[in-house]
Amino acid sequence: MAGHIMLAGIHRSLKDADTPWNDKLKLARFAWCSSQCFLPNKQQVLLDWVCNALANQTKFDIEDETVCTLWQYLHDILNNKQMKKTIESSASMSIRDALYPVLCDALRVDSEYVSMATACCHIILQSASLGRSLTGKHDVMIDLLCALLHLVTKCLETSNSLQDTAVPCLKMLLKKFTLSHRQRQLQAHRKAFTAAYERLLIPALALYTCEEVGDKSKLKGQIEDLILMGIFNKDMSEVYRLYLTINRDSLEGRDKLKEGQFTDIDNFIEFLQKEAQHCKEKDSRINPVLAGLPVLYRTFIAAYKPTADAKFAMLKKLCGIMGISPAAKDSGIASSPPPSCDWEQALPALELILKDVYTNDIYVVSVDNSEGQPKFQWFLQLLQLLLTSADKPSASLFNCLHTFLDLNHMLIEEELTPIWNVSLMTHPSSLHRADNFEESRTAFLGSLMQTYVKLRQFDKLLECLLASFNQEEPSTDNTGDNLVYFNSGFVHRFSQCIQELPPGLTLDLWKLFKDDLVNSYITRISDATNLEPPKKKKRRSAASFSKNIETGLEQAAGTFHLFLTSARVIDLSATKVMMDRTEALMEETQKEVLQALHTLCQNATEEVYNKWVTAFLNSGKVTDSL
Repeated sequence: MAGHIMLAGIHRSLKDADTPWNDKLKLARFAWCSSQCFLPNKQQVLLDWVCNALANQTKFDIEDETVCTLWQYLHDILNNKQMKKTIESSASMSIRDALYPVLCDALRVDSEYVSMATACCHIILQSASLGRSLTGKHDVMIDLLCALLHLVTKCLETSNSLQDTAVPCLKMLLKKFTLSHRQRQLQAHRKAFTAAYERLLIPALALYTCEEVGDKSKLKGQIEDLILMGIFNKDMSEVYRLYLTINRDSLEGRDKLKEGQFTDIDNFIEFLQKEAQHCKEKDSRINPVLAGLPVLYRTFIAAYKPTADAKFAMLKKLCGIMGISPAAKDSGIASSPPPSCDWEQALPALELILKDVYTNDIYVVSVDNSEGQPKFQWFLQLLQLLLTSADKPSASLFNCLHTFLDLNHMLIEEELTPIWNVSLMTHPSSLHRADNFEESRTAFLGSLMQTYVKLRQFDKLLECLLASFNQEEPSTDNTGDNLVYFNSGFVHRFSQCIQELPPGLTLDLWKLFKDDLVNSYITRISDATNLEPPKKKKRRSAASFSKNIETGLEQAAGTFHLFLTSARVIDLSATKVMMDRTEALMEETQKEVLQALHTLCQNATEEVYNKWVTAFLNSGKVTDSL
């Protein structure tokens, strides 16, 4: 009888404020292990006791070391074989709701309890009965989901071994979250929508765009489902449609609106803008908002299958979030980007979004032309912004240009000269670029040249290339030199394109080169050498002028050399007319280019000789080509 009285007093001792916590833990372990302890519903009682202790650790003033021991005790009883059998056979076992806030707080990389808390979370999520209170309360599920998203991201970034437990936890909870949305209609769907973007979206995008999650495709798929259910659920379908298609500035559009109809989506877009700016101010290595916009766009299209106009409207909204805002159609020029535009992080996102624009037929040339080219004008202004505002060439920039070319080559044709400038000018940092920089640049230039070969308009492409060399204030690299870099890939593709041209067009291009060298450089060099020495205040501009002609001559001559060594002019099928044209062009080139330079050499000072003739002969090597 005495033994039974002592065991019956265990419950009172566990609740007694005067009993030391170490003694309570010993009693709890004894009660759990002892077969002589006949506490009614013992397992649930001890589970409730430890959950209550952890939930009220601040109130009870429990020391950190004891808290750690409590987490260990909770893990031990949850992981106990007898407990698992009880859970499987009984649907009445449950976890107190009060534990979840503490559990969420412990699921931090810097928490000293994170290992035990993660293990406990894994066991709870595996059990249908224990996790009932979790899946039954939307707010509790969101809190825990947010904590796990943050934890997994940190673990992956730091290669923390906790990821082996945390990632399975997250996958199970994501599955429960999406199932709960599919199986029921949330009465407060507006509240659920707000909670989804305010509390879950940013940590979800941070994990999705984390480089280390690249090989975990299933996890990425579950995050896409989370965005689908939380942000683009079917309850919001009609609201999104009206939001993107109604012109709220028109009287007709205002008549169709209900008061506050678009408040939720307006707040969502504003939230993304603020978070993007906040991440920029923190100087984050990866801005999860900007990096995550492509998956938002892709999920939006998959969820609602909207019309092309709605997709285009959403594209403009996302560009606005990135800080890329082309001017209105009537302005005729691209607007300046706002200070918040972070081009280094915006360009990779825009690259992926533009690919979705192309693959989803959002811009159809014939349809847009019939409607007055509104989309063409917007894309053109976007292209102008990229060329004038991007800090420096990058793989993403060339991939964007490549997609513009795929959409409509006329977009590129409008800006061919600056595109040549961006594509061929080198920077000292180019040696340290990402591995795919040269690949992207060569792929774009190759497609560009091949397009104009097929159009039989290669002369138009070449005119813009030569014009890019002949500028009073050409683009320069950080050393002040305006250099063109023909890598092996470009040289190979250029040569291929030249060889594919018909002989007649090849001779036209030869004449184009010859005339450009004469009119843009040799004549100007001759005029410059005959001028009187400039006055002091004009010497600086004269020196700049001289430098630009020298650099342009070197570039034009080098390209002419590449053309001549690649051209296919005379073969066995050549007619007498073609032979005569070729011979005439050779004579004109000899007389108007080579002899003219020879005359300049005879009459020029050593300084002029070194500047002009050496640049032409050494860089262009046109004499060798002829």
